[in-house]
Amino acid sequence: MSDPVTQVPAHVLDYLAAHRTLSLATASADGSPHASTMLYASDGSSLYVWMRRQTTTAKHIDENPRVSFTIDDVSGDWHQGSGVQGSGEAAPVEDGGEVVNLIGLFADKFSQSVGEDSAAGITFYRITPTQLRYIGGSSDGSAEPVGAQFSEEDI
Repeated sequence: MSDPVTQVPAHVLDYLAAHRTLSLATASADGSPHASTMLYASDGSSLYVWMRRQTTTAKHIDENPRVSFTIDDVSGDWHQGSGVQGSGEAAPVEDGGEVVNLIGLFADKFSQSVGEDSAAGITFYRITPTQLRYIGGSSDGSAEPVGAQFSEEDI
């Protein structure tokens, strides 16, 4: 495993905290790809998702923990788009105390009360990014070619 990303600029952490969904790409041991859109919560640069263990995504993570993800703002104006692209490793969260904390993290993010029994049958997964890239569009609305004014910031 590569080293986790630890020095993340505040604006990227704010971006991660402000958004609610990510697209997660996984692959089986034989390389069969799969993508899912999921609700997530973040704690620093660590991202957390939840799913049932029998899903394709969970089975892929068990076979091959390497993942990629995107979090983005979709806009009708391509100059206004922004997002985070990343890759890293995913692993189930097995510590009961940490699971309780994650239930609270999700409840706070989505402004819903969640009882511990609500997590029955699901598993939380931690995505530890080893690579992050922040992408932001132009805000001046100039008539540049598609993508010409996008900035990329490797983290």
